[in-house]
Amino acid sequence: MSDGRRSKAVKLYYRFRKCLQEELGIKIDKRLTEAFEVKKPALLRFKIFG
Repeated sequence: MSDGRRSKAVKLYYRFRKCLQEELGIKIDKRLTEAFEVKKPALLRFKIFG
């Protein structure tokens, strides 16, 4: 994965996490972050990044 796409994915994840925590009051634990780090290549299949 190119560095540009990886940094976009990371920014998107942290923005999503911040919204969940601040707006919805949902606490994100370490397991979601770990799952995101392991599954990064799989995210490309869903064409999240345009």
